[in-house]
Amino acid sequence: MKRLFFSFVILHCILNTAFGSEVIRDPKHSETVPAQPFFNANKAAFVTTTSFAVLTAASALGATAAARAANTFSLVSYSALALTGAAISIAAMTAWANFGEDRSTTDAGTYFQKVGEHAAFSIAGVAQFVSLMLTQAIVQGLAQGTSRSISRAIGGEDQTIRIVR
Repeated sequence: MKRLFFSFVILHCILNTAFGSEVIRDPKHSETVPAQPFFNANKAAFVTTTSFAVLTAASALGATAAARAANTFSLVSYSALALTGAAISIAAMTAWANFGEDRSTTDAGTYFQKVGEHAAFSIAGVAQFVSLMLTQAIVQGLAQGTSRSISRAIGGEDQTIRIVR
């Protein structure tokens, strides 16, 4: 987990230093054509959404493996990482869509600032979604438990029938 975090920090630093301020200009039309950065919002969005999609899928597979091994801490950790990765992937897509026609002329630094703004809302939205799912599971469990207790009160306890040959 620490290695993944440090990888993201290093990737962020590299992207800011290598691609943040480079601008490709056409010498013939320097005044009429807006400056297009080398690493624009389109490229940044592709890299960001793809990497977070891979992170989410890998975390979900890790949660599945942890569930099979009955390791609760790993299950919760991988699940939280998968949900956070999905939320940031959503933020990356909505930030890209927010630029409209200016996607090719927007630099990556501005795009990542917008992702940061959108991440707060998407993480809160995913947390709300998870809490609603858990609440629905509790309500369904209560309804099934009540139904089962009423059914047993009317018809008696469940009977197991074994056929022996």
